[in-house]
Amino acid sequence: GVQATTTAAQTQRRKESHNLTEQKRRQRINDKISELRDILPSALSDSANDKQAPDKATILSHAIDFIQKLHLDLREAQARKAELERLNTLLSEENKRLKKEAAV
Repeated sequence: GVQATTTAAQTQRRKESHNLTEQKRRQRINDKISELRDILPSALSDSANDKQAPDKATILSHAIDFIQKLHLDLREAQARKAELERLNTLLSEENKRLKKEAAV
């Protein structure tokens, strides 16, 4: 009687709570995927069919490609910076040497 009704009501509330929590989780995922789509460069995020937004897997794939490109660009910039610093040191030393010679 009353015990079965109470247990059934509790079970129903737990299911509803779980469903609501899961719905919120899916919504957060969808919101973040939309946010990714919006911040990707347009050349990457444009889908083959302009009338239809890219699907989630495509957005994630483009995001991965873009992040990998950024990592490569960063490594290249760091290498270029190191080379420029090396050249700057050499030129600075050459400048000091030439100043010394000019003073003699």
